[in-house]
Amino acid sequence: MLFTPLIAFAAYASAAPTGASSLTTDTALTSVSTPVTSSTTAGAALPSPTVPYASDNPNGSYLNRFQSGTPEPERGAAGGSIMGPQNLPLERQNPDLLAPPTTDSGSVENVKWPFGLSHNRVQDGGWARQQNIHEMPIATSMAGVDMRLNAGAIRELHWHLTAEWGYVMAGSCRVNAVDQLGRNYLADVYPGDLWYFPQGIPHSIQGLNDTANGCEFLLVLDDGTFSEDSTFLLTDWMAHIPKEVLAKNFRVNASAFDHIPDRQLWMLPSAVPTESVTEANPVSPAGTVPLPFTFAASKAPATNVTGGSVKVIDSRTFNISKTIAVAEVTVVPGGIRELHWHPTQPEWTFYLEGNARVTVFASSANARTFDYQAGDIGYVPPTFGHYVENIGNTTMRYLEIFKTNIYEDISLNQWLALTPPELVKAHLQLDDETISLLQKVKPIVVGPGESCRSAFFNVRTNLALNLANDRAVNVYFTEIDDWVYAMRKKCDEAKPQCSRCVGTSTPCVYEYIEHAGPGNKRIKRTKPARRSASELASRTSRNTSVRQLDDIAASLLFPPISEDSVVLAQSISPEAWGIGSDLTPSPLALAETADYPYMPQPSISPTPSQPLSDLSLTTLSSTSDHAWVASGVPYTYPIVPTVPGSISQVWSDYDESEIDEEGDPEGVGLILCTNPTMDKNVKDNALPFVLECYSRWAIARVYEPLKVVHAMRDQVIQQFASDNGRKRTIMIANVMKMFGQDLVIDGRGQFILNCLASDVQEKSSAFMKTPPSFDIVMDRRNAMRALDSVLEILALQVNTQPIAACIRSLDNAAPIFRRACIEPPGQPLNLPNIMMEHSLNLRHFATIDIVRSVSTGQPTYFRYEVPFSLELCEKMYQMQDVSGLQWLYGFPDQFVMLFPWIHCLCEKPGGNVLELIAWVESILPQIKIAVGEFGDPLLRIGRMVVQDCWRYAVRIYLYMVLGGANALDPRVMRVQKDFMRLLRGVKPARNPDAFLMSPIIIAGVATLKERDRHTLRRRMLNVRECAEPGTSGNDGMLQLEDVWARTKAEGRPAVWSDLGIAVRRVTGR
Repeated sequence: MLFTPLIAFAAYASAAPTGASSLTTDTALTSVSTPVTSSTTAGAALPSPTVPYASDNPNGSYLNRFQSGTPEPERGAAGGSIMGPQNLPLERQNPDLLAPPTTDSGSVENVKWPFGLSHNRVQDGGWARQQNIHEMPIATSMAGVDMRLNAGAIRELHWHLTAEWGYVMAGSCRVNAVDQLGRNYLADVYPGDLWYFPQGIPHSIQGLNDTANGCEFLLVLDDGTFSEDSTFLLTDWMAHIPKEVLAKNFRVNASAFDHIPDRQLWMLPSAVPTESVTEANPVSPAGTVPLPFTFAASKAPATNVTGGSVKVIDSRTFNISKTIAVAEVTVVPGGIRELHWHPTQPEWTFYLEGNARVTVFASSANARTFDYQAGDIGYVPPTFGHYVENIGNTTMRYLEIFKTNIYEDISLNQWLALTPPELVKAHLQLDDETISLLQKVKPIVVGPGESCRSAFFNVRTNLALNLANDRAVNVYFTEIDDWVYAMRKKCDEAKPQCSRCVGTSTPCVYEYIEHAGPGNKRIKRTKPARRSASELASRTSRNTSVRQLDDIAASLLFPPISEDSVVLAQSISPEAWGIGSDLTPSPLALAETADYPYMPQPSISPTPSQPLSDLSLTTLSSTSDHAWVASGVPYTYPIVPTVPGSISQVWSDYDESEIDEEGDPEGVGLILCTNPTMDKNVKDNALPFVLECYSRWAIARVYEPLKVVHAMRDQVIQQFASDNGRKRTIMIANVMKMFGQDLVIDGRGQFILNCLASDVQEKSSAFMKTPPSFDIVMDRRNAMRALDSVLEILALQVNTQPIAACIRSLDNAAPIFRRACIEPPGQPLNLPNIMMEHSLNLRHFATIDIVRSVSTGQPTYFRYEVPFSLELCEKMYQMQDVSGLQWLYGFPDQFVMLFPWIHCLCEKPGGNVLELIAWVESILPQIKIAVGEFGDPLLRIGRMVVQDCWRYAVRIYLYMVLGGANALDPRVMRVQKDFMRLLRGVKPARNPDAFLMSPIIIAGVATLKERDRHTLRRRMLNVRECAEPGTSGNDGMLQLEDVWARTKAEGRPAVWSDLGIAVRRVTGR
């Protein structure tokens, strides 16, 4: 770490901070966009000292030293041995009280209290001990309770004058509460989880036995005068009310209260609950509380830094917690929680594991050092400077708790780094090199003994993990690289000899070189020494993903010019990747030596032991061509024969003159790109080439491209203007070009897409590992940016890769989407708000989630709340130009609302299903769906067919899902017949067939006649990308084949659950 002698009283804290997550505090987040450069005052002399320099006396911890032998109050030559009696255990636990460091001075009130010294109230069912101002008078703002409940034992129904915040230390318990509006809440909590009950809210706590015999938890109350012995208890109140009054209040006979206790119970044994939370919680007419009283903090990710980790939970993440915020901190042995203070609120600290040393600075030369063990309480008043050092041999873990809604602190290191260097030098007389090492990003927790070089690499690495999707960081990374280079370089670059090396009589290992610059200029510089193989490998492992995408993008845009103008350069040397030839070749180098043949094979049926997903419908694909995993579930039913012949024979069923795949009847390309087509190998033509690729994609895959073509052009140009976005855009454009030409992508296209997907997955995981920003708006913006990256790649995968790959991307996107939503954790998502949200990404994910659910028979990722009505549909219709996503997939926005509403009705027992079905049947014809007024007339007719097919699909879904009907139900058969009549009334063509996959799957589940199945099979396989094995469309057809074969073999009509089974058999998920 950096050796930075910052101030006199902290001279021993030689392990200075290193880089940390920039998402831990607001200040840290905003500082990321500030260029990090060396702050120097070169040439300025150190000021003359006005007072003596700070002492160099060693002031290390004596904890380990005192564990053996007799502790004595001696430090250096000062002090002397104890001649009287000693309390050895106590003195061994508090070495800095017995032999304080020489930096201690003046007087600071006691800020330590061990729970082990508190009076323990022991009762049937458990015990409790507390700390308040009687134990530690300085702690006026907060009090704490350590409580144990045996399995089944209850901390009786009660309420407080204060708010109650709870942290589960061991075991599990069930908490319940009812708010002032009669909304109730019941939840189970586990180690590391939190609860919060506002002032006056009645609640109780009961021990469970699913993980241990009961539980132990920490309570923090937002008033230092609080006493656990003075709470408002149910039994206490009832015992002091006349029975006649109780009888009147509850409208029962007074004898009903003959057996109530005559005094408070406070804590009581009871049986362990056997019902689940859902079963045990009474249904309230007012519903449940809008903000949950509990928070699963144990599942919230911590920010890992070099010296440990930090997890902040305050009202921005635990919304109900308006008066208590917490930071859970871990510190490795020898590390410290950096020098800091809290500007407005005191810190109530509880130590969970390990040994800590804390020096509290109270101004006016008052400083005192305290030692803490697990089970101890600390207290630091607001503005008092302090650090927390791990002086033990194991990881130290503790809680910083504050009486506030928002966590905040001020870092000494960051403060000095962001102060003009001359001011810092005038105060502390630091030299330029030390000042240049001050950190503009809060270190938070500092690890022991780390070098300057690794410290700055950690700044970069942690920022990359936590803010990989923030564009401001892209600039920051470049400047960090320059900064790291400057710190690594020891040579002063004096020409032609290094003055520093000459002065120290050491050989200079830095190479003086000259090379050509622009024109005839010669640039003189010093080349840093070569890195070792291990360092190169380490650096390569950190940057492989970024470098891989950079090099692929370069080779895609400017490949070697040849007659065939290949998409990827045929060879890239290991040196081009920044690694030695003796190291393992990169994935790109390996992939480029492989061949990706397309080998159509005759269609075959599976053997009884062969997984269904091992087979295509019409061909078998090379395993190197498609990386899709077999489900491993034996297929035991005979598959229904598909259209005979190879893909080329299936494809020839279309009339090419009618399809005109390369045509652009609506002039999308004229708007989006420059004509004539430009040569991509000319650098000035790069943007036109990219725009042409996007136009090919839009023509082939966007339902109504004219609605978005102008916005798409602007977005592409904006992305291309960014150095970081340009590389990604080039790669995406190449995949789009391949698809636009052939409606499939080859092996190289799959490789590019897989690289993009892997990069997005890595960055998504890194983003989700960071705790939410304290700035809610900023955190949502970051989440939407991360979501945009995932969905952009998913749009390519949906048409070119199997369902399993698409679901993996959705798995990555789901938690990011949830983080971008405004609803508190645990609450259903308001779908109308999402669909009318200005953010395209939220609408996009919700639409895909619902389409996936209805076309796979699987639940959505999240529970959506939809107050469905005809008025809502009309509102969506009126807002078609500013919201919704029908223009992309052809899925009417009103039905995006209707499907999850139907699903929610299935989860609510007791409703009149027949009445609900009749109501939906009556309003379906009244729902207006927008049809573009402009564009090609034939395409408009095709789009109307898509919308009407969705209407029929809604009714089939309604009958089979809500009504529980099977395929032989007369209502289902009638609607299926209407669907087939509509489909046969339109000639096969890319529009509408390319946008009918989901409606066909829904109708296909209800299809019984072989003639109808043949029609559906033909329409789906006539869409080029659906005929290609290893694509979502092909998997969709496999699902229908599975449903048809299995129900035929079992001699029964299909039910809706058959679709979910088929999906699992095809995808293995």
